[in-house]
Amino acid sequence: MHAAPRRPEIVFGIFSMADRLMHGILLLLVTATALWMRSASLDRQSLWYDEAHWVKPMMESPSLAAWMQRSDDANRDMVPLYFVLEYFWCRYGPGTVEGMRWLSVLIGMGVVLMTYRFGRELFGSWAASLAGLCCALSPLQIYYAQELRPYGLMALLGLVSMYALYTALDRGGKGWWAIHLVANALLMWTHLFGLWLIGAQGIFLLARHRRPFRWILKWGFVNALPMVPLGILVLTWSNPGQPPLYAHWTEMASAWLCMDAFYLATFVFYRRLSAPSDLFAGLPPFSLLFFTICLILYSIITLGGAFAYLRRSRQQGNTALFLISWFAMPAALNVLFSLLIVPAFQLRYVIYSAPALYLMAGAGIAGVRRPGVRLMVAGSLIASMGIAGIAAAVWPMRSEGRAATRYIQANAKRNERILWHPAFSQVNFEANQDPALPRATAEPQAAIHDELMEIENAVENGSGVWVVHELWNADCAIPRAAILERYLAHRRIAFDKRVFLGRWDSVVYHCARTPEFRPFDTPEELARLQKVAAPGTSDLALRWNLCRALMKRGHYTLASALCRRELEAAPDDPVLAAAMERDLVRIGWNDSLETHGQHSEHYVGKWAWVWARALEMAGPDPAAVDEMARLHRRFPNNDGVYAAWRRVLECTATQSRMEESYRLDDRFHEAVFQEISGMPPIESGVEVRPHRIGDRSISCLAMAAPAALRFDLTIPPESSFRAFLGIVKTGIPVAFSAQAVMNDSTDEIVSECAEQADSWIEVSVPLHAYAHKRIALILRTDCEWPDQTALWGEPVISRTRDLPVRP
Repeated sequence: MHAAPRRPEIVFGIFSMADRLMHGILLLLVTATALWMRSASLDRQSLWYDEAHWVKPMMESPSLAAWMQRSDDANRDMVPLYFVLEYFWCRYGPGTVEGMRWLSVLIGMGVVLMTYRFGRELFGSWAASLAGLCCALSPLQIYYAQELRPYGLMALLGLVSMYALYTALDRGGKGWWAIHLVANALLMWTHLFGLWLIGAQGIFLLARHRRPFRWILKWGFVNALPMVPLGILVLTWSNPGQPPLYAHWTEMASAWLCMDAFYLATFVFYRRLSAPSDLFAGLPPFSLLFFTICLILYSIITLGGAFAYLRRSRQQGNTALFLISWFAMPAALNVLFSLLIVPAFQLRYVIYSAPALYLMAGAGIAGVRRPGVRLMVAGSLIASMGIAGIAAAVWPMRSEGRAATRYIQANAKRNERILWHPAFSQVNFEANQDPALPRATAEPQAAIHDELMEIENAVENGSGVWVVHELWNADCAIPRAAILERYLAHRRIAFDKRVFLGRWDSVVYHCARTPEFRPFDTPEELARLQKVAAPGTSDLALRWNLCRALMKRGHYTLASALCRRELEAAPDDPVLAAAMERDLVRIGWNDSLETHGQHSEHYVGKWAWVWARALEMAGPDPAAVDEMARLHRRFPNNDGVYAAWRRVLECTATQSRMEESYRLDDRFHEAVFQEISGMPPIESGVEVRPHRIGDRSISCLAMAAPAALRFDLTIPPESSFRAFLGIVKTGIPVAFSAQAVMNDSTDEIVSECAEQADSWIEVSVPLHAYAHKRIALILRTDCEWPDQTALWGEPVISRTRDLPVRP
């Protein structure tokens, strides 16, 4: 009856219950928002190159040991923790690509919940809710919470490590120190650049912690222990990675500002400046301006909230310094590394620093004294970031290889070829196919002129051909697509074009023959193309394929004149050559050339070599020798020019003897491309070019292994087959074989394996048993790994006494 004395406790209990209910509602709101943002478009995500090149090998590996062996090549620059977790998740979980992404989603949810937990412990529920919502709506966190890469796990382990460190310093306890050290060890085994966060922790401890220096040395020693086996692992990698490293000042600066807004802005505005299609197409005209204002507003409020917290927190010096060290110091260490050692900075390398900004922003906004102002600022932040987060969740933030691949699967006919450019991303096509549709095979294209010739061959044979260009680079990929369309218009080849939006668009062309199309060997067409082929790099592929067609049809004088004009325009001045180099890279002269300066050298050498062959076939004279000598004086260090000059000299001096020999590289246009293991022959994978190994530069039949060529010929008496065998890349072995096929019998006359790229293997085999007989000579190369080029140097069939000897 006398309840009055207990009223304060009842009221306190009611408020406590309401407070807990509010905390629960806020936590549920943050969790639901984060889960929807990360899973809404999960089934539409494409595998892009960084994911595709390891997912397929992992799913095909029968055991973890087999996967670890294969992962050395699939993830050459990555440490294994995340990939081991994904292996077990895939093996004992859903077993699909979408199912594999759910592991990253759950890791991303852990980042959001840990941010909320840390914020509540530091600043209370309202600040924690704002920090948690910032993390839930973060475009950067959403993207990497769907990515099949270790960056989401980096963020979670970094957050756990910082939380455990703060708690251990604040409350003590060996358990928290153990969690902190274990999280640091796992972070290093997730990504090598976890080192920057550990370095930031050490700097903070040195700056503010008042423990003996010996204690900090002990902390550093314990953190260094897991790095010892990690260092041994890195040193024993059989194929050290060479990832495309770069460090741009805008990205480095954004790490200290608002990396989420910068990340989304680069995606949107890069596309507007470079892509042929627009994400805002079909929306009201003010949509782009409204979106820009949202990004700016979100950045200002986030940074302003963090600044307001830092101004108010002078009495909480340790906590403020802890958060600012967490936010700024890892990026500073990475920038120093990039400036002094290797340029390697991307926002994802310091993704574990982002929660510190969310916490400071949440604390600053929650600490605004006027409730109306606080509510307005918090609402503006949530609204602007919500728009950014929804855009990141709905827009195709990765390359749209999935839709492009499945469109081709559904529409391609059985006899239609599929060409993919650039060659390195062809793995995207293999990984994104729909298992319910017939599987298709795409042929990677490293050189734009080879791709165009493949289109020519398919159209001339009356079949359609599919061409995919991924617009991965504004400077290179988009001009190449324009060159393709210009070429098709010149050749009167009809095409249907489909654009699939993504971080970089996938453009699909279906090319078909029109009644106006004429093959190259038509005199009227040859004359017309020589007129329309403009100088410069825009029509370089057209001029090159025209030259090849002239050589193939036996118009050696016309081909020689075309080569002469091309080489007269080739720059020998270093400044002009550098400009030519940039143009050749831009148009995709040959993407397999990796060293700067190789493109212009390769371009000049290749034209010179074709000119030498044209002169040889037309019958060289002293004037031709003088012209080639002048070219050699212009380009004295060009191996191709030197080999071409020597070839013309040799042909002039030994023309009578050469009539008795059969140079297979000279007769390349007579060869027939063979199928290997049921795969259709790829003509663009074989070319004649000079190649230098050691001090010897010779003419080669260069084959992108595996490949096979057949020469039908009659063997003269007392003759032999001789060649020099070589490869371009060391460590990727190639099996060379030469077979003599006559009636129903096949004899293997050459069988060699080349593993080193620093020497030629000379083979010489007598052919007395086949004298006066008609045989098919098949030159074949086999290789288990892609991206290897096999070289048949100076392959010749000649009478033994007439074998030419090179100096």
